[in-house]
Amino acid sequence: WLNLLIQGYQWHEIPAYHGNVIKRLVKKRKGYFTDTGLACFLQQVSSPGGLFKHPLRGALFETHVVNTIRSLLQNCMPSAKLYHWRSDGGAEVDLVIAHDGKLHPIEMKMQTTLNKYDARGIKAFRKTYESHTQVMPGIIVYAGSDCYLIDDDVLALPWNAVCI
Repeated sequence: WLNLLIQGYQWHEIPAYHGNVIKRLVKKRKGYFTDTGLACFLQQVSSPGGLFKHPLRGALFETHVVNTIRSLLQNCMPSAKLYHWRSDGGAEVDLVIAHDGKLHPIEMKMQTTLNKYDARGIKAFRKTYESHTQVMPGIIVYAGSDCYLIDDDVLALPWNAVCI
């Protein structure tokens, strides 16, 4: 069934980023529905109120943001590559954009407020790759409304600044 969804452009997969670091990393691809409306329908979410109470709201939020970023990149920077990153120890970054020799880590959080703990995946990624390649400051796209620095190298960006 998954191949049918891929052939019908209803599912896309993002490979794992592993760079050239000797470290135990999860190398499994990560998949997303291309239509969050279809994903909601399949999960029997029929209203915005139902979505906010649904246990998969975070995954649906991540899917929506990843699809928006993917669409923007296809139009503006078609040579950019998308990856995700997860260490064997559990640290993860939802999306890594590789473009012009630079890595841009992006996390998605379905929360209205963030703190430094929410940036731990980006911090682990930066620490792992800082000596091997140029890692840019990270971004956490979240469900709040303000743009602010969480840490010196992590910016909180409201979802509506990305998903127009």
